[in-house]
Amino acid sequence: MQERGTDRFPVHELVHAWQIHQTPMDLTFLAEAFVTKVCEATGGNPSSCGPAGASYDEFSIEAQAQVVEDWFAGNTPAGTDRTGQACDTSGPYVQYITGNIRTGSTGSTGSTGSTGSTGST
Repeated sequence: MQERGTDRFPVHELVHAWQIHQTPMDLTFLAEAFVTKVCEATGGNPSSCGPAGASYDEFSIEAQAQVVEDWFAGNTPAGTDRTGQACDTSGPYVQYITGNIRTGSTGSTGSTGSTGSTGST
C-alpha cells in the first residue's frame, strides 16, 4: 500500500464525508469513530475488512472507506479477494460501490448488488 500522499487519499476521506451525510450524527456514529481510534492506538487495524461478502454496514467506518479507496486504486491488501484492477466493474467489491455508495444506502448489500435497508438521511 502506498503512502497517504497519493491521489487516492481524497477518495478515502470523501467516503467519510459521504458517511456523515448518510448517517445521523448521533452517539452511535461518534462511538464508532472513538472505537476506531482506540483500535488504532492499541495496535489494531480498523481498516481491515477481509474478503467481500459481508454487508456494507458490518464494516467499521474506516473499513468502509478503505474498501472504496482500495477499489478505486486497485489495491490488493492481504486477506482480501480484490482483483488489483482499479475501478474493477466485475470484481467482488463493486457490489459496495453500486449497491451502497452510488445509491446512498448505508445498509446491507446482497451479492447481486441489490440494496437492503437504508440509513436515515
